[in-house]
Order: sequence, then structure tokens, then C-alpha cells
Amino acid sequence: MKLTMRDGRVFEGTPVAIVREMRALAFGVDGLSVEAYMDWIVENVRRFEGVELVVAGKSAEERAATLVAEMVGKGLASRG
Repeated sequence: MKLTMRDGRVFEGTPVAIVREMRALAFGVDGLSVEAYMDWIVENVRRFEGVELVVAGKSAEERAATLVAEMVGKGLASRG
């Protein structure tokens, strides 16, 4: 999968690999697990974009897949 952010950054891989790549570029999240980073994204998107992202699932893989789908569905990113 290829995900292009609104600012032009491109991430490739599985949804969880994409989230890991995003975390590697983010500031101030060094101590956050992938799961905690996804929660951080949801909170910051709500705070700064006014957009609610729903992240569901029990595993990191399921949650990352729903996060990526929500980001695409809400216009924060596009596939390809």
C-alpha cells in the first residue's frame, strides 16, 4: 500500500509499517508505542483539524488499518 499525505509525504508498506514510518518522522513521540502513537494521532487530528478519526480493532495491525482507512476517508491522505 502507498499512502500520500496532504503535504506530499509518501509512505509505503502495510498499514502498521506506514504508522511506524509516520512515528519515526514525528517530533516528541520517541517514547510512544505504535498503539499510543495512533491514539496521539487521533487526538491531534481532533484538536488541530477538527476531524474525528475512529480507530477500531484489537491488534496493532487492525487498528493501523482502520486509522489509514479513516485518514483516506476523511481527506487527510490519499492512496497511491
